[in-house]
Amino acid sequence: MAMIARPEEIKEKIKTVLTQREREVLDRKDARTSAVLIPLFEKENNLFLFFTRRTKRVKYHKGQISFPGGEFQDSDGSKHHTALRETEEEVGLQPGDVEILGILDDVFTYTSNYIITPYIGYTLLPLPYEFQRNEVETAEMIVIPLHAFSERSSCRKGDFSFHGSRVESNYFKYENYLIWGATAGILTQFLEIAVWESD
Repeated sequence: MAMIARPEEIKEKIKTVLTQREREVLDRKDARTSAVLIPLFEKENNLFLFFTRRTKRVKYHKGQISFPGGEFQDSDGSKHHTALRETEEEVGLQPGDVEILGILDDVFTYTSNYIITPYIGYTLLPLPYEFQRNEVETAEMIVIPLHAFSERSSCRKGDFSFHGSRVESNYFKYENYLIWGATAGILTQFLEIAVWESD
């Protein structure tokens, strides 16, 4: 398994790369606007990624593993605020405990018609964090060490059944967790910037 850089090195690498690249912004008049947070936590000089498993009670992507986030509301004022507000509502991560390192490319979900803007957030407090799970939206909170995705081979392609249709998607497997769909696409973007070496 490839070595992962120290947390401070990864943090600075993300900031540098994202300030030097042009972000892809999607504009579809018929699509809903949303934002997610990619929360990075530190523990004993290692980094961990934070995901949620959605409940069966939410409207879209029931039971899937995702980053915390949701739909933009006019009262948010910005998608940055949407990502932080939704994350606080879903898992209790306080906005003041998060430093935004940058923004990834927009991702479009064909199945639910959302444009997702992903924000990378470096959590200022280490694990364990005092989360507060929203039982309506969040079935499970999942913390995965970044080194689990250190190799490009951790990203695979497969066919998935979604609402009766077959969908090809990147996917990642960690223990009994399967990450696919838009979340896998966002995770791939993140790993290209923060972890994987350029070919």
